[in-house]
Amino acid sequence: WAGAPAPLRSFGGWSSTRVGVPITYTRAVHVSAGSDAALRFDGLTVPVRASLDGRPESTVQPDDPWLLLPSGGPAGTRVEVAVTLTHDPNARAVAVSLMQLRPVSGWQLDALTDRDLDERAAQTRTSASVDLPLAVATGSDSWLDLDLPAAPGGYAITFGGHQLRLTVWLDSRCLGRIWLADAGRPVFTGGDADLIWAPAEWVRDGGRLTILAHGTAGGPEPTLTRIEARPL
Repeated sequence: WAGAPAPLRSFGGWSSTRVGVPITYTRAVHVSAGSDAALRFDGLTVPVRASLDGRPESTVQPDDPWLLLPSGGPAGTRVEVAVTLTHDPNARAVAVSLMQLRPVSGWQLDALTDRDLDERAAQTRTSASVDLPLAVATGSDSWLDLDLPAAPGGYAITFGGHQLRLTVWLDSRCLGRIWLADAGRPVFTGGDADLIWAPAEWVRDGGRLTILAHGTAGGPEPTLTRIEARPL
């Protein structure tokens, strides 16, 4: 009704009172010759359905917001992208970016067992004491030791801070992992995602708690503010 050219709206921007009605956005995307590309949807809160050139649909999810596109041919490739979502006038804006991809080279990935990590902790252990709050550089690791008194009922161990992934051992036994206050943390289910439990059988005579703190990116400076071991 608006004639030509038709009005363009950003992804998710639809002025309508028909809340909950599906709407499909289409866009022709050109992939450069000989390259790989993808669309990235930043700000998704719910899954959306996508199709390429009318082929069967795939799902783009908030925790994996990537839609891979066909590789560009000798003269490049034109791809008709269609994305369907449910209209929600209160939803936050979603930014859609066309990304050109290239392989990452010059890197190596080595698996570390719990025993390997325990040996690293022993190699870096010193007698220096540390006061909280403790700042950890983004992408770096800090090792901490805490002596636990005997507790016939075990311990409930909690932490305060942000932008940290913590791995916790008790006398070389890995108790679990905690991810503190990070917008990039995935959803954890099946228990308390912020609690580590030390069983009674393992701390009847006390023990040493070893903590590996890894600073994560994307927020304020990674900081550990509190370690609380509550006897049960």
